Amino acid sequence: MSDFIKFRRGECPICHGSQKRCNYVESKNESDFTSKLIFCKGTTNDPNYIFRGNAQQTGIGMWAYVPDLEAWRDSKKNKVSQEKYLQKKGDREKREEKLKREKIRNALSVWSRDQEIRKLISQLELKDYHRNQLLSRGLTPAQIEKNGYRSVNQWHKFNNPVDSRLAGVSINGNKLNNPDSGILCPVINADGLFVGLRINNDNPEQKEVGKYTWVSSSGRGIDNKIPVSDLDEEFPITVHYPKQWTDFTRIGICEGLEYKSALAADRLGYPVIGFSGNDFTSSPNLFKKEIATIRQQLQNPNSDITLTLIPDSGINENVSKSYLKAIEHYRNYALEIAYWGQAYEKGQDIDESPAAPQINYLSPEVAQKILQPLT
Repeated sequence: MSDFIKFRRGECPICHGSQKRCNYVESKNESDFTSKLIFCKGTTNDPNYIFRGNAQQTGIGMWAYVPDLEAWRDSKKNKVSQEKYLQKKGDREKREEKLKREKIRNALSVWSRDQEIRKLISQLELKDYHRNQLLSRGLTPAQIEKNGYRSVNQWHKFNNPVDSRLAGVSINGNKLNNPDSGILCPVINADGLFVGLRINNDNPEQKEVGKYTWVSSSGRGIDNKIPVSDLDEEFPITVHYPKQWTDFTRIGICEGLEYKSALAADRLGYPVIGFSGNDFTSSPNLFKKEIATIRQQLQNPNSDITLTLIPDSGINENVSKSYLKAIEHYRNYALEIAYWGQAYEKGQDIDESPAAPQINYLSPEVAQKILQPLT
């Protein structure tokens, strides 16, 4: 059996992202046929997937794709069965492509998303303890209002329905699909539009929902992804501009859709693009679009820009790999890495200090040596 492979958020065919840490393994038989075994805490009524019991060590449910099981058995008998399977697989892929086109065609535009999200948050308030939580993080009252933070209860209901195509609301458009209370955090793009909804959960461990999650309607096939072509969609990334723009030669990238990128922009004096977690390569087409939009804010849109990766402190092996991957991914840009001695020792992230630290901007070659995983 191969190593476990993690699904990205929303890719698990069983729970569609409602559970955490879903993964799968791939196996080959003597006919060189490959099948997947999916490990997920959720459930599904999809007849194409069959429950195979709970894993012995973890108790997590195991699921198999039914056509894979049939082809696995048939491939042991003759190659004709494999050809039948490939035909079925091709037909299935065509159906999935058609469904994906329909999903993208029916999705709300970014302008409509902004309208519906603003209609939603206009009915919500920010409770004092959540406001104090945001203030203690260093956000100003102006940032709190501008970024649209609001308090929500579990399965929060509101009086005036919004478009049910907005990811995160019920089919009637009057209830949020949030299994925990918390702070609702709209994701803002470079045009200042609200394009997605995240939640900073109050009880992530108790509810097993994670600290930050997308508020989606995955049961109805509606998520926060933004169409970038007829067949492609990507999760939103966020863009924050500084209150006082002092450096027109840099655009930063860092972890954090909710708060960190907003705080980093004000501390550093240049725009910062925030990603979910440290997956800095997850939305390449949207990234290019946001870079182009930011450039239009410059006096000279064609001036030289240095892309600046802003790592968190306390870099472990997994996080290190993501930063090294980002460095390779953005090689075609003028690239530097912001460093203030934060690697390996748990110090302060860019948003945790009251003011910007004394930063050295490192070349990719120097940064790669510093960010290598510890052995």
